[in-house]
Amino acid sequence: MIEIKTGKEVLIDYFTCTFEFYSIDDEKELEVVDEIVETFSRIFKIPQESIYEKEFGKGNYRYVYELEEGITLKICGPLNSRGMHTNSLEMKGEGCRNFERHNGKENWYLFLLTMSAQFDAQCTHIDLTIDDYDGNIVSFDWLKDKLEREMEAIISEEIWNKTRIKRQERGILQESRIGYVRTHLLSGLMRCPKCGGPMYAQKTLIPTSMENTLNTLTISV
Repeated sequence: MIEIKTGKEVLIDYFTCTFEFYSIDDEKELEVVDEIVETFSRIFKIPQESIYEKEFGKGNYRYVYELEEGITLKICGPLNSRGMHTNSLEMKGEGCRNFERHNGKENWYLFLLTMSAQFDAQCTHIDLTIDDYDGNIVSFDWLKDKLEREMEAIISEEIWNKTRIKRQERGILQESRIGYVRTHLLSGLMRCPKCGGPMYAQKTLIPTSMENTLNTLTISV
């Protein structure tokens, strides 16, 4: 919990981290899984009998447990760069509030310290939110003014307007597969140098591997 000048609070609203799964003997894999679940039962102060294993949404993980609403523990998943199976802990908004209900808001620091010291966990995503239901701190007008003051424009407004007009004049409307109309600035102008035929834009999707995805820390207020 972070106090700000207005008396409102900055709260953790989403949190994910990963840590390694240590099991040298495959026959003892379930024992390690049970130990992990028991450990998080104590950390979150959730009765172990209320924790259940989910049969769906496992993805690349062998075991997925719902500790409480908004708190999901995934065990024995994709390999990391060291060739170790990884575990994942995800806490959504309601899960963060449930954690505070059991442990108190001031214990976030102890929790993060435990994840780092005991599990050598790597934080992959954390969102912060301001308790500002009335909109007295952050409004769209405030955000617009802040962006205009702090973000340097790549191009001038004059060039942007001229480009937009040119696009409307030259652009050939094309129906998108996902239901909206789009235009391309060079539509009708680009032609193949060999046959002279018109050239069209094409979008290609390249799948990415979970093991090769870089960890990122995202803070949004």
